[in-house]
Amino acid sequence: MQPEVEAVRQWIQEAVINLNLCPFARPVFKHKQIRYVVQNASDPESLLKTLQEEFDQLETQDRASLATTLIIAPGLGDFDNFLDMAYLMDHYLDQTPLRGVYQIATFHPEYQFEGADSDSVENYTNRSPLPVFHIIREDDIEQARQVYPDTESIPIKNQKKLKEMGRAKVLAMFARFDLIKPQ
Repeated sequence: MQPEVEAVRQWIQEAVINLNLCPFARPVFKHKQIRYVVQNASDPESLLKTLQEEFDQLETQDRASLATTLIIAPGLGDFDNFLDMAYLMDHYLDQTPLRGVYQIATFHPEYQFEGADSDSVENYTNRSPLPVFHIIREDDIEQARQVYPDTESIPIKNQKKLKEMGRAKVLAMFARFDLIKPQ
């Protein structure tokens, strides 16, 4: 297994699932329905090509074997460049008939919510060991809302949970995931 994939899998298990940051992650992780794709290039053309290839994979694969895709992009270590790419991916999605079918969530080692201090513990709800673009099926989100109708409160609850854990514990946990320095 590629070290980038292993680092992201460890983060999903220890942070996302064990802290229940995403109540919907456990089943797809347990049943190995997540596709991990490492794209080392940082240029928009390569990343958009990978995005389209992953849309194609999701469209053609049986949902029972492939529920979601994580594009791991080590070449986007600079958070501003990562945000620019996230914007381009979102714009690309708008240009396809797949808007409304998929959405893209973002995670980054330097993730910072607008208006938050860079060292604020709340940022860790979206921090990951490497830059990640998560392609999510919209109907999976709708199904999740049937089970967990208050999905809008998840980010707020996560931020509260990390505050209650305390900065030292959060930093210690995330230090274990810092296996690879993004470029």
